Amino acid sequence: STQIDEACQRSSRNYPHLVAATLGLHLIDRSCSGAATGDLTSSQRTGVAPQLSALTSATRLVALSIGANNVQLISLLGGCLQIPGRPAPTTSSCGPATVAGATGELSLLEPTLVKTYREVRRRAPQARLIVVGYPQILGRSGGCAIFPIPAGDVRYVDAINSQLNAVMRRAAGEAAVDYL
Repeated sequence: STQIDEACQRSSRNYPHLVAATLGLHLIDRSCSGAATGDLTSSQRTGVAPQLSALTSATRLVALSIGANNVQLISLLGGCLQIPGRPAPTTSSCGPATVAGATGELSLLEPTLVKTYREVRRRAPQARLIVVGYPQILGRSGGCAIFPIPAGDVRYVDAINSQLNAVMRRAAGEAAVDYL
């Protein structure tokens, strides 16, 4: 198994581990499934240290992906999910209204991200901060068993995913950090 932290559902094959191994870097991985920006400065769950507590003035590189859980991305996409055991919807189960709702939520996220990125810079002033956008959630054919979304709704899911990344990119620009 590649799972190295059950509480955070962290894998030894997540992108921080793969990048660190490729570049020969010492890694302190504090990634934690379900984290929102508040979990960077306070404990997300019992036994899990605040993620930013790993930063020091000696830190030289920080890669950060955060924001999807602030806006409860999975809940926003809930209208798109095809529920197992129920007949598939005959029409698209999400659409422009779902994207509009996500747009409203995402507009509130940008100032929070700017503040978050600036806090990382404050705690690790010598570090290069790279904000890593979220990968495309779905393939063109739709969802899978874990994330069952009809093919007709893929464009709406992609639109929300793209908006989230655009917010992250703008916030990174405002905070003068790198976006990838």
